[in-house]
Amino acid sequence: TSPMDGIITERRVEAGDLAAPGQVLVSIYDPLRMRLECAVPVRLVNNLPLGKEVDVILDRPATAFKGQVAEIVSEVDASTRTQKVKVRLQATAGDILPGTFGRLWIEDEAAETIYVPASAVYKVGQLEMAQVVQGNRVIRRLVKTGAVKENQVEVISGLDDGDKILVNPVKGE
Repeated sequence: TSPMDGIITERRVEAGDLAAPGQVLVSIYDPLRMRLECAVPVRLVNNLPLGKEVDVILDRPATAFKGQVAEIVSEVDASTRTQKVKVRLQATAGDILPGTFGRLWIEDEAAETIYVPASAVYKVGQLEMAQVVQGNRVIRRLVKTGAVKENQVEVISGLDDGDKILVNPVKGE
């Protein structure tokens, strides 16, 4: 007798096999009680209190769902600096399969960023450079880039607000 109604996904024994106490006989899931488990960066976990309603997007079916934060695992993964968050999906209608890939949307504070034309950043070996105009001189400066949007690239470090840069840098030595 199963402790819940559901669909059998795996049968590990056949009729007539001997079973031992504690042995897994079948795996089942309840399609009406699905959840998303995801690794959330530690810096964002405080934005997900228990019971908070969140937006979830799944690949199959390609649909957005509402979910509710049901559990935050207290262990932090030291290598990825993440914590596992379990979100109970609402109104699933039984059309989600176990293992489906999904994304959890987390609200975060807006951050000021600097975007420059992609042509302004170039590589010298593995280093990313930009050329900054200071007075009547041009100085090469190391930069670190992030997201790319259309023909713009985010500069995470190396430039300050108000710096004047060459959009088409001189790349010769």
